[in-house]
Amino acid sequence: MKTQLRNWTLLLVVTLLAAACSTEKKQYVNVIPADASLVASFNMRQMIEKCALSEADTKQLQDEIGKAIKNEMAGNDVDLINKIMANPSESGIDWRENLYVFAMPGGNITGIVVAVSDKSKLEEAMNVLVSQNACKPFKDGAGFSYTTVEEQSLIAYNETTLLVLLSQVLGEVETLESKADEWLNASENTYAETESFKKLVEIGGDIALIASTDILPQQYLSMVKMSLPEQIDLKNIKSAVAVRFEQGKMIMDAENFYTDKTVESMVKEQMKIYAGKVDDTFMEKYPNDAMLWMGINLNGKELYTYLLNNNVLGEKLKSGSLPINVEKMVSAIDGQVALGIGSDASIPSIGLYAEVNNDDFLQDLSQWKPILDLQKISYGVEDGVFYLTNQKEVLAENSLKKAPWAREADGKLFFMMIDFRSWGGLLASQTRGVEGAVIKMLSEYIDYVTVSADDATHSSLTFIMRDKEKNVLEQWVNAVKKMNGMNE
Repeated sequence: MKTQLRNWTLLLVVTLLAAACSTEKKQYVNVIPADASLVASFNMRQMIEKCALSEADTKQLQDEIGKAIKNEMAGNDVDLINKIMANPSESGIDWRENLYVFAMPGGNITGIVVAVSDKSKLEEAMNVLVSQNACKPFKDGAGFSYTTVEEQSLIAYNETTLLVLLSQVLGEVETLESKADEWLNASENTYAETESFKKLVEIGGDIALIASTDILPQQYLSMVKMSLPEQIDLKNIKSAVAVRFEQGKMIMDAENFYTDKTVESMVKEQMKIYAGKVDDTFMEKYPNDAMLWMGINLNGKELYTYLLNNNVLGEKLKSGSLPINVEKMVSAIDGQVALGIGSDASIPSIGLYAEVNNDDFLQDLSQWKPILDLQKISYGVEDGVFYLTNQKEVLAENSLKKAPWAREADGKLFFMMIDFRSWGGLLASQTRGVEGAVIKMLSEYIDYVTVSADDATHSSLTFIMRDKEKNVLEQWVNAVKKMNGMNE
Protein backbone atom coordinates (compact mmCIF):
# COMPACT_ATOMS: atom_id res chain seq x y z
CA MET A 1 0.00 0.00 0.00
CA LYS A 2 2.84 2.41 0.84
CA THR A 3 4.47 1.70 -2.52
CA GLN A 4 1.20 2.38 -4.33
CA LEU A 5 0.75 5.64 -2.44
CA ARG A 6 4.27 6.73 -3.40
CA ASN A 7 3.62 5.95 -7.03
CA TRP A 8 0.32 7.82 -7.14
CA THR A 9 1.99 10.80 -5.43
CA LEU A 10 4.73 10.88 -8.05
CA LEU A 11 2.10 10.65 -10.78
CA LEU A 12 0.31 13.64 -9.29
CA VAL A 13 3.53 15.67 -9.32
CA VAL A 14 4.24 14.89 -12.95
CA THR A 15 0.67 15.61 -13.96
CA LEU A 16 0.82 19.00 -12.29
CA LEU A 17 4.11 19.81 -13.99
CA ALA A 18 2.77 19.13 -17.42
CA ALA A 19 -0.73 20.55 -16.99
CA ALA A 20 -1.93 22.76 -19.82
CA CYS A 21 -4.90 25.04 -20.37
CA SER A 22 -7.61 25.98 -17.91
CA THR A 23 -11.36 25.90 -18.21
CA GLU A 24 -13.53 28.23 -16.17
CA LYS A 25 -15.41 26.01 -13.74
CA LYS A 26 -15.59 28.10 -10.62
CA GLN A 27 -18.74 26.36 -9.42
CA TYR A 28 -16.61 23.56 -8.03
CA VAL A 29 -15.85 25.72 -4.98
CA ASN A 30 -19.54 25.55 -4.00
CA VAL A 31 -18.89 22.14 -2.47
CA ILE A 32 -17.00 23.78 0.44
CA PRO A 33 -19.44 23.98 3.39
CA ALA A 34 -20.23 27.39 4.84
CA ASP A 35 -19.36 26.26 8.39
CA ALA A 36 -15.85 25.02 7.51
CA SER A 37 -13.36 26.12 10.19
CA LEU A 38 -10.40 26.15 7.83
CA VAL A 39 -10.16 26.70 4.08
CA ALA A 40 -6.90 26.82 2.16
CA SER A 41 -6.41 27.68 -1.50
CA PHE A 42 -3.37 26.44 -3.45
CA ASN A 43 -2.38 28.20 -6.67
CA MET A 44 -0.89 25.08 -8.22
CA ARG A 45 0.00 26.65 -11.56
CA GLN A 46 1.95 29.47 -9.93
CA MET A 47 3.72 27.16 -7.49
CA ILE A 48 4.74 24.69 -10.18
CA GLU A 49 6.19 27.50 -12.27
CA LYS A 50 8.27 28.63 -9.30
CA CYS A 51 9.68 25.12 -8.86
CA ALA A 52 11.56 25.70 -12.14
CA LEU A 53 11.83 22.02 -12.95
CA SER A 54 13.55 21.29 -16.22
CA GLU A 55 12.41 18.87 -18.91
CA ALA A 56 15.12 16.52 -17.69
CA ASP A 57 13.67 16.62 -14.15
CA THR A 58 10.20 15.81 -15.44
CA LYS A 59 11.56 13.04 -17.64
CA GLN A 60 13.38 11.53 -14.67
CA LEU A 61 10.17 11.48 -12.62
CA GLN A 62 8.27 9.97 -15.54
CA ASP A 63 10.88 7.25 -15.89
CA GLU A 64 10.66 6.42 -12.20
CA ILE A 65 6.88 6.15 -12.40
CA GLY A 66 7.18 4.11 -15.57
CA LYS A 67 9.36 1.56 -13.81
CA ALA A 68 6.88 1.27 -10.94
CA ILE A 69 3.96 0.92 -13.34
CA LYS A 70 5.61 -1.94 -15.22
CA ASN A 71 6.11 -3.79 -11.95
CA GLU A 72 2.62 -3.29 -10.55
CA MET A 73 0.25 -2.72 -13.47
CA ALA A 74 -0.59 -4.29 -16.76
CA GLY A 75 -2.55 -3.77 -19.96
CA ASN A 76 -4.96 -0.90 -20.34
CA ASP A 77 -4.09 0.62 -16.95
CA VAL A 78 -0.51 1.21 -18.03
CA ASP A 79 -1.67 2.69 -21.31
CA LEU A 80 -3.96 5.16 -19.57
CA ILE A 81 -1.33 6.26 -17.07
CA ASN A 82 1.08 6.87 -19.92
CA LYS A 83 -1.60 8.93 -21.70
CA ILE A 84 -2.16 11.04 -18.58
CA MET A 85 1.55 11.67 -18.14
CA ALA A 86 1.82 12.75 -21.77
CA ASN A 87 -1.33 14.88 -21.61
CA PRO A 88 -2.71 15.66 -18.12
CA SER A 89 -6.10 16.71 -19.50
CA GLU A 90 -6.70 13.00 -20.07
CA SER A 91 -7.16 12.69 -16.30
CA GLY A 92 -10.37 14.71 -16.52
CA ILE A 93 -9.05 17.09 -13.85
CA ASP A 94 -8.42 20.77 -14.45
CA TRP A 95 -5.02 21.17 -12.80
CA ARG A 96 -4.87 24.84 -13.72
CA GLU A 97 -7.60 25.78 -11.28
CA ASN A 98 -6.82 26.31 -7.60
CA LEU A 99 -6.92 23.29 -5.34
CA TYR A 100 -8.83 23.75 -2.06
CA VAL A 101 -8.47 22.02 1.28
CA PHE A 102 -11.01 22.51 4.07
CA ALA A 103 -11.51 21.19 7.59
CA MET A 104 -14.60 21.08 9.76
CA PRO A 105 -14.78 22.26 13.41
CA GLY A 106 -12.56 20.10 15.60
CA GLY A 107 -10.61 18.89 12.58
CA ASN A 108 -12.32 15.48 12.46
CA ILE A 109 -13.26 15.74 8.76
CA THR A 110 -10.94 17.16 6.09
CA GLY A 111 -11.82 17.68 2.45
CA ILE A 112 -9.89 18.21 -0.79
CA VAL A 113 -11.68 19.93 -3.69
CA VAL A 114 -10.47 19.85 -7.31
CA ALA A 115 -12.09 21.14 -10.51
CA VAL A 116 -13.26 18.56 -13.08
CA SER A 117 -12.87 19.35 -16.79
CA ASP A 118 -14.13 16.08 -18.28
CA LYS A 119 -16.23 13.67 -16.24
CA SER A 120 -15.88 10.73 -18.64
CA LYS A 121 -12.09 10.96 -18.61
CA LEU A 122 -12.11 11.24 -14.82
CA GLU A 123 -14.25 8.10 -14.60
CA GLU A 124 -11.72 6.25 -16.72
CA ALA A 125 -8.91 7.36 -14.41
CA MET A 126 -10.93 6.43 -11.29
CA ASN A 127 -11.46 2.94 -12.67
CA VAL A 128 -7.70 2.47 -12.61
CA LEU A 129 -7.80 2.97 -8.83
CA VAL A 130 -10.48 0.28 -8.60
CA SER A 131 -8.60 -2.19 -10.80
CA GLN A 132 -5.47 -1.69 -8.70
CA ASN A 133 -7.45 -2.37 -5.49
CA ALA A 134 -6.69 1.13 -4.20
CA CYS A 135 -10.39 1.60 -3.46
CA LYS A 136 -13.76 -0.20 -3.67
CA PRO A 137 -15.92 -0.07 -6.84
CA PHE A 138 -17.78 3.22 -7.32
CA LYS A 139 -21.44 3.56 -6.38
CA ASP A 140 -24.12 5.94 -7.67
CA GLY A 141 -25.24 8.73 -5.37
CA ALA A 142 -27.67 11.62 -5.92
CA GLY A 143 -26.02 13.19 -8.95
CA PHE A 144 -22.55 11.92 -8.13
CA SER A 145 -20.44 8.76 -7.96
CA TYR A 146 -18.46 7.73 -4.91
CA THR A 147 -16.31 5.06 -3.30
CA THR A 148 -14.60 4.49 0.03
CA VAL A 149 -10.99 3.79 0.97
CA GLU A 150 -10.04 1.86 4.11
CA GLU A 151 -13.20 2.89 6.04
CA GLN A 152 -11.84 6.39 6.71
CA SER A 153 -11.83 8.07 3.32
CA LEU A 154 -14.24 8.77 0.51
CA ILE A 155 -13.76 9.81 -3.13
CA ALA A 156 -16.72 11.40 -4.93
CA TYR A 157 -17.20 13.31 -8.17
CA ASN A 158 -19.78 14.87 -10.46
CA GLU A 159 -19.63 16.98 -13.64
CA THR A 160 -17.68 19.84 -12.07
CA THR A 161 -16.05 18.61 -8.88
CA LEU A 162 -13.79 15.95 -7.44
CA LEU A 163 -14.17 15.70 -3.66
CA VAL A 164 -11.96 13.65 -1.34
CA LEU A 165 -13.03 13.37 2.31
CA LEU A 166 -10.83 12.10 5.12
CA SER A 167 -12.01 11.25 8.64
CA GLN A 168 -9.93 11.07 11.80
CA VAL A 169 -12.31 8.44 13.14
CA LEU A 170 -12.28 4.85 11.87
CA GLY A 171 -15.61 3.54 10.62
CA GLU A 172 -17.13 6.94 9.72
CA VAL A 173 -18.04 5.88 6.17
CA GLU A 174 -21.78 6.56 6.56
CA THR A 175 -21.05 10.03 7.90
CA LEU A 176 -18.73 10.77 4.97
CA GLU A 177 -21.35 9.51 2.49
CA SER A 178 -23.96 11.79 4.05
CA LYS A 179 -21.62 14.80 3.96
CA ALA A 180 -20.64 14.14 0.33
CA ASP A 181 -24.33 14.05 -0.62
CA GLU A 182 -25.03 17.28 1.27
CA TRP A 183 -22.03 19.25 0.00
CA LEU A 184 -22.00 18.12 -3.64
CA ASN A 185 -25.67 19.02 -3.98
CA ALA A 186 -25.49 22.31 -2.11
CA SER A 187 -26.81 25.29 -4.09
CA GLU A 188 -26.89 27.93 -1.34
CA ASN A 189 -25.30 28.73 2.03
CA THR A 190 -21.90 27.61 0.78
CA TYR A 191 -18.49 28.90 1.82
CA ALA A 192 -18.17 30.61 -1.58
CA GLU A 193 -20.97 33.00 -0.51
CA THR A 194 -19.29 34.09 2.73
CA GLU A 195 -17.19 37.15 3.50
CA SER A 196 -14.38 34.79 4.50
CA PHE A 197 -14.19 33.42 0.95
CA LYS A 198 -14.05 36.95 -0.46
CA LYS A 199 -11.13 37.63 1.85
CA LEU A 200 -9.49 34.36 0.84
CA VAL A 201 -9.54 35.50 -2.78
CA GLU A 202 -8.34 39.02 -1.90
CA ILE A 203 -5.24 38.05 0.07
CA GLY A 204 -3.80 36.12 -2.87
CA GLY A 205 -0.41 34.48 -2.42
CA ASP A 206 0.73 31.08 -3.59
CA ILE A 207 -1.21 29.63 -0.67
CA ALA A 208 -4.07 31.46 1.03
CA LEU A 209 -5.70 30.25 4.23
CA ILE A 210 -8.48 31.35 6.54
CA ALA A 211 -9.10 29.55 9.82
CA SER A 212 -11.28 30.12 12.86
CA THR A 213 -10.27 29.12 16.36
CA ASP A 214 -12.82 26.29 16.53
CA ILE A 215 -10.64 24.25 14.18
CA LEU A 216 -8.69 23.19 17.28
CA PRO A 217 -9.32 19.69 18.70
CA GLN A 218 -11.59 19.63 21.73
CA GLN A 219 -8.81 19.10 24.28
CA TYR A 220 -7.01 22.26 23.12
CA LEU A 221 -10.25 24.16 22.59
CA SER A 222 -11.10 23.72 26.27
CA MET A 223 -7.79 25.28 27.27
CA VAL A 224 -8.42 28.29 25.02
CA LYS A 225 -11.93 28.76 26.39
CA MET A 226 -10.59 28.84 29.94
CA SER A 227 -8.62 32.01 29.18
CA LEU A 228 -11.51 33.80 27.40
CA PRO A 229 -14.88 35.24 28.50
CA GLU A 230 -17.68 32.68 28.30
CA GLN A 231 -19.77 34.71 25.85
CA ILE A 232 -17.15 34.59 23.09
CA ASP A 233 -17.97 32.30 20.15
CA LEU A 234 -14.63 30.92 18.95
CA LYS A 235 -15.78 30.66 15.34
CA ASN A 236 -15.79 34.47 15.30
CA ILE A 237 -12.04 34.65 15.97
CA LYS A 238 -10.34 34.13 12.60
CA SER A 239 -6.95 34.40 10.97
CA ALA A 240 -6.13 34.98 7.31
CA VAL A 241 -2.71 33.82 6.09
CA ALA A 242 -1.04 34.45 2.75
CA VAL A 243 2.05 32.41 1.89
CA ARG A 244 4.39 33.69 -0.82
CA PHE A 245 7.38 31.84 -2.21
CA GLU A 246 9.87 34.41 -3.42
CA GLN A 247 13.47 34.73 -4.48
CA GLY A 248 15.56 33.78 -1.47
CA LYS A 249 12.70 33.82 1.04
CA MET A 250 9.29 32.52 2.05
CA ILE A 251 6.88 34.96 3.64
CA MET A 252 3.77 34.14 5.69
CA ASP A 253 1.66 37.23 6.36
CA ALA A 254 -1.15 36.80 8.87
CA GLU A 255 -4.09 38.98 9.81
CA ASN A 256 -6.43 38.35 12.73
CA PHE A 257 -9.97 39.59 12.27
CA TYR A 258 -13.05 39.39 14.44
CA THR A 259 -16.81 39.61 14.16
CA ASP A 260 -17.29 39.78 17.92
CA LYS A 261 -17.42 43.09 19.84
CA THR A 262 -16.14 41.40 23.01
CA VAL A 263 -13.04 40.21 21.17
CA GLU A 264 -12.48 43.69 19.72
CA SER A 265 -12.66 45.12 23.23
CA MET A 266 -10.14 42.53 24.46
CA VAL A 267 -7.71 43.45 21.68
CA LYS A 268 -7.95 47.13 22.61
CA GLU A 269 -7.14 46.26 26.21
CA GLN A 270 -4.26 44.09 25.07
CA MET A 271 -2.76 46.99 23.11
CA LYS A 272 -2.31 48.92 26.34
CA ILE A 273 0.55 46.62 27.34
CA TYR A 274 2.73 48.11 24.59
CA ALA A 275 4.59 51.30 25.46
CA GLY A 276 5.71 51.84 21.87
CA LYS A 277 7.60 50.15 19.03
CA VAL A 278 10.84 48.17 18.97
CA ASP A 279 14.10 49.98 18.25
CA ASP A 280 17.82 49.15 18.33
CA THR A 281 18.39 50.40 21.91
CA PHE A 282 19.92 47.14 23.11
CA MET A 283 21.24 45.61 19.87
CA GLU A 284 24.73 46.83 20.65
CA LYS A 285 24.69 44.53 23.70
CA TYR A 286 24.71 41.39 21.53
CA PRO A 287 27.22 39.82 19.10
CA ASN A 288 26.24 39.77 15.41
CA ASP A 289 26.28 35.96 15.36
CA ALA A 290 23.51 35.64 17.98
CA MET A 291 21.40 32.53 17.46
CA LEU A 292 18.30 34.25 18.87
CA TRP A 293 17.20 37.80 19.53
CA MET A 294 13.81 39.24 20.42
CA GLY A 295 12.63 42.72 21.26
CA ILE A 296 9.44 44.34 22.53
CA ASN A 297 8.40 47.66 24.11
CA LEU A 298 6.27 47.16 27.23
CA ASN A 299 4.22 49.09 29.77
CA GLY A 300 4.75 46.87 32.79
CA LYS A 301 1.83 48.17 34.84
CA GLU A 302 -0.63 47.55 32.02
CA LEU A 303 0.95 44.15 31.37
CA TYR A 304 0.43 43.07 34.99
CA THR A 305 -3.19 44.26 34.87
CA TYR A 306 -3.71 42.26 31.69
CA LEU A 307 -2.21 39.12 33.25
CA LEU A 308 -4.30 39.64 36.38
CA ASN A 309 -7.51 39.71 34.32
CA ASN A 310 -6.65 36.45 32.56
CA ASN A 311 -8.91 33.65 33.76
CA VAL A 312 -6.04 31.19 34.23
CA LEU A 313 -2.98 33.30 35.10
CA GLY A 314 -4.98 35.72 37.21
CA GLU A 315 -5.90 33.09 39.76
CA LYS A 316 -2.28 32.00 40.06
CA LEU A 317 -1.09 35.56 40.61
CA LYS A 318 -3.80 36.28 43.18
CA SER A 319 -3.01 33.12 45.14
CA GLY A 320 0.32 34.49 46.36
CA SER A 321 1.95 31.06 45.91
CA LEU A 322 4.72 32.24 43.59
CA PRO A 323 8.25 32.56 45.07
CA ILE A 324 8.70 36.14 43.79
CA ASN A 325 6.61 39.30 43.75
CA VAL A 326 5.49 39.23 40.12
CA GLU A 327 3.58 42.51 40.41
CA LYS A 328 6.64 44.42 41.65
CA MET A 329 8.91 42.93 38.99
CA VAL A 330 6.57 43.23 35.97
CA SER A 331 5.25 46.67 36.89
CA ALA A 332 8.80 48.03 36.94
CA ILE A 333 9.21 47.44 33.19
CA ASP A 334 8.82 50.69 31.28
CA GLY A 335 10.10 50.61 27.70
CA GLN A 336 12.39 48.46 25.57
CA VAL A 337 12.94 44.80 26.50
CA ALA A 338 15.42 42.55 24.68
CA LEU A 339 16.52 38.93 25.04
CA GLY A 340 19.38 37.36 23.12
CA ILE A 341 21.35 34.11 23.02
CA GLY A 342 24.83 33.92 21.48
CA SER A 343 26.23 31.01 19.47
CA ASP A 344 29.95 31.46 20.03
CA ALA A 345 30.57 28.92 22.83
CA SER A 346 29.57 25.55 24.24
CA ILE A 347 27.79 27.51 26.96
CA PRO A 348 25.89 30.17 24.99
CA SER A 349 25.97 33.76 26.14
CA ILE A 350 22.62 35.02 27.42
CA GLY A 351 21.55 38.60 27.83
CA LEU A 352 18.26 40.06 29.10
CA TYR A 353 17.88 43.85 29.18
CA ALA A 354 14.87 45.99 30.11
CA GLU A 355 14.19 49.66 30.69
CA VAL A 356 12.72 50.02 34.21
CA ASN A 357 11.35 52.85 36.34
CA ASN A 358 12.65 51.48 39.67
CA ASP A 359 14.89 48.79 41.16
CA ASP A 360 12.70 47.73 44.10
CA PHE A 361 12.31 44.26 42.65
CA LEU A 362 16.03 43.45 42.96
CA GLN A 363 15.64 42.31 46.55
CA ASP A 364 13.39 39.49 45.33
CA LEU A 365 16.19 38.24 43.08
CA SER A 366 18.71 37.98 45.92
CA GLN A 367 17.46 34.47 46.81
CA TRP A 368 18.56 33.29 43.34
CA LYS A 369 22.01 34.92 43.51
CA PRO A 370 23.97 31.77 44.61
CA ILE A 371 22.58 29.82 41.64
CA LEU A 372 23.20 32.69 39.23
CA ASP A 373 26.75 33.08 40.52
CA LEU A 374 27.47 29.43 39.75
CA GLN A 375 26.41 30.08 36.15
CA LYS A 376 28.48 33.29 36.10
CA ILE A 377 25.33 35.30 35.50
CA SER A 378 25.29 38.83 36.83
CA TYR A 379 22.28 41.12 37.31
CA GLY A 380 21.42 44.61 38.48
CA VAL A 381 20.03 47.99 37.42
CA GLU A 382 22.27 50.62 35.85
CA ASP A 383 21.12 53.94 34.39
CA GLY A 384 17.52 52.80 34.40
CA VAL A 385 18.30 49.50 32.65
CA PHE A 386 17.90 46.08 34.25
CA TYR A 387 20.41 43.48 33.06
CA LEU A 388 20.78 39.74 33.58
CA THR A 389 23.64 38.32 31.57
CA ASN A 390 26.70 36.08 31.36
CA GLN A 391 28.04 37.66 28.18
CA LYS A 392 31.15 39.77 27.83
CA GLU A 393 31.25 43.30 26.51
CA VAL A 394 30.51 43.40 22.78
CA LEU A 395 32.51 45.56 20.45
CA ALA A 396 30.34 48.01 18.52
CA GLU A 397 31.63 46.86 15.14
CA ASN A 398 30.64 43.27 15.99
CA SER A 399 27.20 43.98 17.43
CA LEU A 400 23.75 43.04 16.12
CA LYS A 401 23.38 46.51 14.66
CA LYS A 402 25.42 45.14 11.77
CA ALA A 403 23.10 42.15 11.24
CA PRO A 404 21.27 42.03 7.84
CA TRP A 405 17.86 41.97 9.57
CA ALA A 406 18.53 44.69 12.18
CA ARG A 407 16.64 47.43 10.32
CA GLU A 408 13.61 45.16 9.91
CA ALA A 409 13.10 45.16 13.69
CA ASP A 410 12.82 48.94 13.90
CA GLY A 411 9.23 50.10 14.29
CA LYS A 412 7.71 46.66 14.92
CA LEU A 413 5.41 45.92 17.81
CA PHE A 414 7.35 42.71 18.34
CA PHE A 415 10.36 41.20 16.60
CA MET A 416 12.26 37.92 16.90
CA MET A 417 15.12 36.44 14.89
CA ILE A 418 16.18 32.79 14.99
CA ASP A 419 19.47 31.83 13.36
CA PHE A 420 18.59 28.54 11.70
CA ARG A 421 22.18 27.60 10.94
CA SER A 422 22.93 27.45 14.65
CA TRP A 423 19.61 26.06 15.89
CA GLY A 424 19.23 23.62 13.01
CA GLY A 425 22.70 22.23 13.49
CA LEU A 426 22.09 21.88 17.24
CA LEU A 427 18.75 20.13 16.78
CA ALA A 428 20.10 17.86 14.05
CA SER A 429 22.91 16.68 16.32
CA GLN A 430 20.35 15.68 18.96
CA THR A 431 17.80 14.08 16.62
CA ARG A 432 18.21 10.65 15.03
CA GLY A 433 16.88 9.02 11.91
CA VAL A 434 14.94 10.69 9.11
CA GLU A 435 13.87 13.64 11.30
CA GLY A 436 17.49 14.47 12.09
CA ALA A 437 18.42 14.22 8.41
CA VAL A 438 15.58 16.57 7.43
CA ILE A 439 16.55 19.14 10.08
CA LYS A 440 20.16 18.98 8.96
CA MET A 441 19.11 19.47 5.34
CA LEU A 442 16.95 22.47 6.26
CA SER A 443 19.82 24.04 8.20
CA GLU A 444 21.90 23.82 5.03
CA TYR A 445 19.30 25.84 3.08
CA ILE A 446 17.72 28.22 5.63
CA ASP A 447 19.81 31.14 6.88
CA TYR A 448 17.52 32.65 9.52
CA VAL A 449 13.86 33.10 10.44
CA THR A 450 12.11 36.26 11.60
CA VAL A 451 8.80 36.65 13.44
CA SER A 452 7.29 40.11 13.70
CA ALA A 453 4.08 42.00 14.44
CA ASP A 454 3.17 45.39 12.97
CA ASP A 455 0.18 45.84 15.25
CA ALA A 456 -2.37 43.80 17.20
CA THR A 457 -3.80 42.16 14.09
CA HIS A 458 -0.94 41.88 11.56
CA SER A 459 2.06 39.59 11.92
CA SER A 460 4.62 37.95 9.66
CA LEU A 461 6.83 34.85 9.60
CA THR A 462 9.73 34.95 7.12
CA PHE A 463 12.24 32.25 6.18
CA ILE A 464 15.43 33.71 4.70
CA MET A 465 17.41 31.23 2.63
CA ARG A 466 21.19 31.02 2.28
CA ASP A 467 20.77 31.20 -1.50
CA LYS A 468 19.29 34.66 -2.07
CA GLU A 469 18.99 34.22 -5.87
CA LYS A 470 16.70 31.20 -6.41
CA ASN A 471 13.03 30.91 -5.54
CA VAL A 472 12.38 29.00 -2.32
CA LEU A 473 10.34 26.33 -4.10
CA GLU A 474 13.14 25.70 -6.56
CA GLN A 475 15.55 25.31 -3.64
CA TRP A 476 13.22 22.87 -1.87
CA VAL A 477 12.82 20.82 -5.04
CA ASN A 478 16.61 20.66 -5.29
CA ALA A 479 16.79 19.54 -1.66
CA VAL A 480 14.29 16.72 -2.27
CA LYS A 481 16.17 15.68 -5.40
CA LYS A 482 19.38 15.58 -3.39
CA MET A 483 17.80 13.41 -0.68
CA ASN A 484 16.51 10.98 -3.33
CA GLY A 485 19.79 10.76 -5.19
CA MET A 486 18.57 12.71 -8.21
CA ASN A 487 20.87 15.03 -10.12
CA GLU A 488 20.31 18.74 -9.46
